[in-house]
Amino acid sequence: MFLNEPMRLNAKAKLSIESPTCAATLMLATAAVLGALQVPEAVRWMIVLPMVVSAYAFCVATPLAALTGDRGLQSSQGWGQVVYASNMLGAAGSVLSAAVFLGAAAVSL
Repeated sequence: MFLNEPMRLNAKAKLSIESPTCAATLMLATAAVLGALQVPEAVRWMIVLPMVVSAYAFCVATPLAALTGDRGLQSSQGWGQVVYASNMLGAAGSVLSAAVFLGAAAVSL
């Protein structure tokens, strides 16, 4: 079911516009520091790939959540499952990327 309430849709659409912008800013900041890390290239890829997957997962989840009205915070039926799965993939990618990045930063000190 798609929402027909313009005010509610606009507030949720605002979130879907801001989320990819934050992910892009995080990627640019990481790219600036990535070359300074003294770790093998495979570790750098272990930082970048989950971050990219996470960004794309959230790019799917946030507009879909705005359109369907299902925030995807718990597994449900229909489009809610897609939103939930995208949120879970995005969160897991972010956590994995952050953990590897912190480990690489600690090794590079």
